Amino acid sequence: MAETKYRAICIQCGEVFERGHPGQYRALARLCSNRCSARRKSNLAIAKIDQRYQIDQQTGCWVWNGPFNYAGYARLKYQNRTLAAYRWFYERAKGKIPDGLAIDHLCCNKNCVNPDHLEAVTHAENKRRWARHKVPDDVVRYLRSVDVWSGRGCPPAGLKQKTFSELAREVGVSYVTVQAIIRGQPWRG
Repeated sequence: MAETKYRAICIQCGEVFERGHPGQYRALARLCSNRCSARRKSNLAIAKIDQRYQIDQQTGCWVWNGPFNYAGYARLKYQNRTLAAYRWFYERAKGKIPDGLAIDHLCCNKNCVNPDHLEAVTHAENKRRWARHKVPDDVVRYLRSVDVWSGRGCPPAGLKQKTFSELAREVGVSYVTVQAIIRGQPWRG
């Protein structure tokens, strides 16, 4: 007895194809080929990645909400590989990063993955730009001399201590940078 063929439309490419009984091979019944199946998985992964950032209306930064590496840079998993998220977004928007070049965050926000805020530059240029954002020595001396309240519990009566957040706003650096300077830990401006 001849097998009846059914026509279907591929949900990935839109082509009409013939398939077996609708109940057979349920996953393949909606896709015309293995290539479309792989593309579909890739598109779903990209859609999931695109949900991992929020746009900061003031700065235009796409702030990453996913995982980070030890240095605080955004990481993502794509096609079973862990990648730097900012590099993935740059390559997706602007193409492959040329050999010998690094990606510089023009906005100075390590968590930003907006391709418009990223630029491919030499390592030397990237280091020079980071040095420009270094915390000045007088600010470091000031931060180390201030009484700091941890922000937990009630502050001691009569003491005018500041929190890390207040100090960060006052001197114009991040909370984490203030915390590291006061604790004597290494930091980057």
